[in-house]
Amino acid sequence: MPTVNLAEALRWMRRLTTAASSRLHGVHLDHGASSYYPAPGAPHPEWPGDYNTAVESRASGQRIGSRPIYTVFSDRLPVCWLTYDGQVVESSAALTRLQAKHRRLAVAALGELTRPVLQQLADLRDVRDGRPEDIDGYDSEQRAGQARVSHPSAPARAWWIPVGPDIEQARSRSHEVTGTREPLVLSAYGYGRYGREAERLDLEVLCALNATVAGHRHTTTLTGERTVNGNVVGDWLADEHGLNGGLPADQLPTAFSQAFLGAYRHDQDYAAEQMRQNGWEQALRDLGALDYFDLRQYTYQLFRREVRAISYRTARDSGIIVCRRRS
Repeated sequence: MPTVNLAEALRWMRRLTTAASSRLHGVHLDHGASSYYPAPGAPHPEWPGDYNTAVESRASGQRIGSRPIYTVFSDRLPVCWLTYDGQVVESSAALTRLQAKHRRLAVAALGELTRPVLQQLADLRDVRDGRPEDIDGYDSEQRAGQARVSHPSAPARAWWIPVGPDIEQARSRSHEVTGTREPLVLSAYGYGRYGREAERLDLEVLCALNATVAGHRHTTTLTGERTVNGNVVGDWLADEHGLNGGLPADQLPTAFSQAFLGAYRHDQDYAAEQMRQNGWEQALRDLGALDYFDLRQYTYQLFRREVRAISYRTARDSGIIVCRRRS
């Protein structure tokens, strides 16, 4: 395995990637052996008893949810490990000062697993529990408007719930299945880049995205199809305010409404409308210079400096939503 610095190794651990940093190693037990884990599934006389017990259960296939999937070693001693159910277990062995430091850092890293890893653990749990229909199959159309939630203390047991504009309703739905009104959100579909790429999803933000869409029901194509949907608003939020809480949820509907300028088939359609509204088209026509005006360059500058385009797609139409850039 490649050797990296300590900070990078901890980042790899959040992704459950086998990593080595001098005297600290993290090993994914399903992805092959290493010098620190020469015989996956077998106990070792120098390892602490609680870890050997866990390894034996892994070898026998018993208690699948509680067996280790990832182990962190410090000076060849397992100091903590992650189970298939997403639980972090700390070794009971006596540790040196360095090993105790490594354990503290590793426990923190394994307690902040990336969303793709949490999704995978939840999928494995769904298979074990006989619920293959709950696996995250990345079917964005079927799951649009839904979120996959779990209790933060039991991240691998997840449920799908519908998410509307009302945060209290969403919290109640979460509480019914997970036991908490503040769940860990593993996946959410129909929310653009925010839903796909945010490091952590916020249930309140998802509801605010839906409330924003509800406030733009009048924005439709000639066929009556709505152009402002969750994907559009989620893309706008990611582009304008970042993926990780750059805009409070309660301010989101107002901020989008203030930025929204309309739906267009093409960016040059918007640029041409701006020319008509500010009188440039008529002025250039009167001078006989309209044919010499570089509309493409004008369009480029508009969308580079003043506005941004967010693509939308309906069943029978496609185009762009134009929003004012933040000053």
